[in-house]
Amino acid sequence: MSSATDLDVIMSNLHIDITCAGHQQLVIAMNFACSVMGIREKFPSSGKFAGFTHFVVRPALEAIRIEQQPWMNKRARPQRLVLVRCFGAPEPGTEKLPFTIYGEGAAFFAWQWLREATFPKQPDHDGDNVRDGWRLLNCDGYSTLTIEPTWREIGK
Repeated sequence: MSSATDLDVIMSNLHIDITCAGHQQLVIAMNFACSVMGIREKFPSSGKFAGFTHFVVRPALEAIRIEQQPWMNKRARPQRLVLVRCFGAPEPGTEKLPFTIYGEGAAFFAWQWLREATFPKQPDHDGDNVRDGWRLLNCDGYSTLTIEPTWREIGK
């Protein structure tokens, strides 16, 4: 019988997709995401670090609409920051962080990036828009977290 380790708490088929606004909420969401992804300063059993070591800023993508083949349509994506955990060779195009970052540090890094990020076009609705929203999602299971800027919509 094997003993329990920190890796036992990692969930299978993990999907994170959180949309919210504000710095404090980003810290809470980032800590939650790091917790369920198994990102912590050290794994007690091995003493190895398991945080984010690289990042890449992906450019905005235009929407693709194909009327004859609607299943191939793609929605527009804003510019986005991707935090990457590298256990081997880094993906081409990623930049190395000066040090490994975890929950709150990753949230601070993302928040500073969001302050200068290119936001998508403002949504048209009956109310106001505030430029402090964000979307946090994992696209590659346990290796990346993506942060996208979004508009916070305030109804009348």
